[in-house]
Order: sequence, then C-alpha cells, then structure tokens
Amino acid sequence: MKKFSAKSPTRVDLAGGTLDMWPLNCFVDNCVTINVAISIFTECELVIRDDKKIKVASRDQNFSFEFNSWNEFMADVQAELHFFRVHAGFWKPDFGFELTTNSQSPLGGGLGGSSSLSMSVMKCFIQATGKKMSLTEMVGIGHNLEAAILRTPTGVQDYVPAIQGGINAISFSPLGLEISQLKVPLDFYNDHAILVYTGRPHYSGLNNFEVLKNAVIGNEVTLRALRGIRDVALDLHERLKTRDTKDLKKIFDKEYDYRVQLTSAFTSPEIERLRKVSLDANAQAIKICGAGGGGCVMVWSDSKNKNQVKKAIQDSGFKVLETEGVNV
Repeated sequence: MKKFSAKSPTRVDLAGGTLDMWPLNCFVDNCVTINVAISIFTECELVIRDDKKIKVASRDQNFSFEFNSWNEFMADVQAELHFFRVHAGFWKPDFGFELTTNSQSPLGGGLGGSSSLSMSVMKCFIQATGKKMSLTEMVGIGHNLEAAILRTPTGVQDYVPAIQGGINAISFSPLGLEISQLKVPLDFYNDHAILVYTGRPHYSGLNNFEVLKNAVIGNEVTLRALRGIRDVALDLHERLKTRDTKDLKKIFDKEYDYRVQLTSAFTSPEIERLRKVSLDANAQAIKICGAGGGGCVMVWSDSKNKNQVKKAIQDSGFKVLETEGVNV
C-alpha cells in the first residue's frame, strides 16, 4: 500500500474579504484581498489499497465509512459523505483507497477551514496521481469543488494561504487573479494579533448570499460598503508593501464599520460583547473573520498590552486560540 499525506494552514483575512467572491470584484473594480496563513491546520492521509474497497474517515468529526466498491461509495448519499464524494468524483481514481481527514479549526470558525481541508485532499491526490497543477489551477478547482460541496457562493482567498502560507495579496481584474506573497515579517501579525473563538459557529454561505443578492439588485448601501472595504484593503496593501505596519487601528476600525454595513448578520451579540471587553482592556481594534456572525474574531493589540488583553478576554469566558502566522 502506498501512503500520501498533506497538511495545510487555515487563515485570518486581514482586509478585503467578501470581495474575493465573483462577481462582486467585477462590480467594485481594483479589488484586493489580504490574508495571513495561521498555525491551525487541516490534514489528509490517502492510502492506495491493493483491492477496490474504499474507506473514508474524519478524525475531528469522529466518523468512518467503508465500501466494497466505487459504485457503492458514490451511491451513498449520507450527508457526512458529500465532501468525500465531490472530491473523489473529480479525481475518479481507478484504485481502492482510504482517505482520512482531520481539522483543527473550530466548526464554523470563519478561518477557511473547509477550504484548507479541500487543499489538503487535493495535495494528496496530486501526489498519488502525479498530476501537475499551478497555484491558480489549484485555487480555481478548489473554488469550484467547494461551491459544489457547500451549495453556496464561495470566494477564492482561502485556498492561497492553504497552498503557500505567509501573508498574501490576491488582486482581481478582468484578466483574473494575480497572487503575490508579501515580504512582510510574520512578527507584524504575531506580536499584535489575538485570535478568539466566540463560541458561536457562523454560516458563511448565508451572509455571503445576502451581500451578493443586494449587490446584484444594485443596493447602494451594499455597494458603498463594498467600495469602502476595497479602499481599506488597498490602504493596507500599500502599507504592507512598504512594511509600514505601525498603528493599524484606523484600518481595522474602518474595516469593521464597513463590514457591518453590508448586513447586520456580520456581527452578533457575542462579537459585540467581545469587542467591548477587548477595547475596555486597551486593545486597539477587532477584525471579524470570514463572513462573521460568529466564529472567530481577531483582536489587534499593542504588543505591550497583548497579555493583559488576552487575560481580560479569557476572564470573560471567551476561548483564545493559541496560534501564529506561518510560512509553508
């Protein structure tokens, strides 16, 4: 039996999230999304069997299924198998296999965990089949597969840090994606960021669909907020390109204000309570992760106050996720 394994980071989106969802980046020109890969990982192991049996398992969700044949596997419509069937259906392997996944990300955490897991699975099949894929090909295929898995509109930003790590800028134009890795020391993130799980899962597809619908019908409040998010992301992009990482409070404050204008569902009572606790403890700002409504929030603090802010957050009953920015 041959065995292949892969591990992929998740991400925190720093600015320009939501604009990575087509066709929003066509409605608002000159868009960029910026994110950082973090040390919350997804993992996949693919074993090629000597027979035609198929076994799929999820360690974090604690389930396992075994089938005698490909047809039996693809005919089983249990919800837990949908992710595995979509991925396997793309590769159509002519061998039996065992596919085991694991995710360290909280379910509905807003960290791009499902996208990272898709990349871990793709990496394993790429190794097993010997197929060559560019970064943009992997992003495009992952994006399409995840839309089929989630049956909701999806963005593209999450796949990039899962593949190449680091701090990334994904720019959008009629020509397509332009992906660059910013040469900024990860200390800029690690010295200031506190990642907090609010205790309430989010459902990105619902919030994203609401934004997409309002943009398509020309809702000016939505379009104005998207333009504001675009301007904030461009500002941060310029700052990071010149390594000007001092005093990002105004950037994250503006991002928060524009984001909650998109739809009230981007925030929640838990996020608002966390924001108050953090700011009262002298944090500088918060950044809602992903589509918001729950999940994780990045709290931005002066490095000198970071431990004080972290303690206040923990004393208020929130879970701090011990993580840092990572390269691959």
